Amino acid sequence: MSLPNISAFAVRERAITLFLIVAFSLSGIFTFFKLGRAEDPAFTVKVLTVSAMWPGATAEEMQNLVADPLEKRLQELLSRAASSSRKMGVLETDQDFCG
Repeated sequence: MSLPNISAFAVRERAITLFLIVAFSLSGIFTFFKLGRAEDPAFTVKVLTVSAMWPGATAEEMQNLVADPLEKRLQELLSRAASSSRKMGVLETDQDFCG
């Protein structure tokens, strides 16, 4: 038992082939515009911002006495990505929690 040759049928019956192409295309376009979508989908961003100030402290003191212990402790809590900014006597860090 041999399978019908679909390609030969499509070439031989051009009207049916074109009708099916147009019908499926219009159906796809109509369905695309009927899809539900939210303009501003709701999502939660988990960010913890930590600011520490120590007037008169140097950047090295802030790093050794405040930033390093704080970042080590935060690493123990959850997996996260961090960015830090250290200036004279000021530490600012943003913690993005992934989980």
